[in-house]
Amino acid sequence: MKNATIAFAAVVGTLILATGAMGSPFVIIQMVGSVHGSGDLMSSEVMVNAGDVVDFQLWALMAELGTINTTATPDKVITSLSASPLNGILSARFNLYQEGGAETVVTFRTSELNTVGGWAGGTGAMAGALVQRVGADPGVMDLVDFKAVRAPGVYAGVAPADTPIPVLLGTGTFEVLEVGADSKVLMSYLTPKSQSPGSMKINSTILILSGAADADPYFGFTPLALIPEPATLALLGLGGLVTLLRRRR
Repeated sequence: MKNATIAFAAVVGTLILATGAMGSPFVIIQMVGSVHGSGDLMSSEVMVNAGDVVDFQLWALMAELGTINTTATPDKVITSLSASPLNGILSARFNLYQEGGAETVVTFRTSELNTVGGWAGGTGAMAGALVQRVGADPGVMDLVDFKAVRAPGVYAGVAPADTPIPVLLGTGTFEVLEVGADSKVLMSYLTPKSQSPGSMKINSTILILSGAADADPYFGFTPLALIPEPATLALLGLGGLVTLLRRRR
């Protein structure tokens, strides 16, 4: 859990800022990362070169006190969060994939649930499956059906003094195959299959959540941005200049 402790300090401020008092999701899922072996703190932006292996973590945070979800039908308001382990997040289920047409191309290699946090304790919990990306070259894999589920009735995400805290859902790695323009690794919430895709408890009321990221008003997502190293960008620019000069000749 050493990496989790380090990442906690890096992401807690970002996650809290991401939640607002009005019109916000009730749960924010954030992906952070760092280049393997670099010693850098986990961040929502990572500078990469081709061949880098990136370690990533998935964090969740309950919304702050008084959050109003304006897109839900009917609207639901968090009026209080008791200092109890029975309030908070029970499960989350989603896909990890790269935006279409990305010039910086990655392929997922590994993933695992945060077993120390109990996220493998519930029925249907799984660290995801590596699946060939649609329309991509062979070997370029997405991570799908990542289901972090705690034991029934064991909720996480609310600390004493009614203060939501980030909780680590899982970790993994992906490899950077090609570097081009800035890119993002995205997440989408899944519709139900055999298991309820996600649930949480607010004021003793259990909410079962489902739908896509742009349709489900309860969950929000913060992607991981991949930024080419300046030296790599310079080389890419030089390559373009050489090509242009050859054409002019």
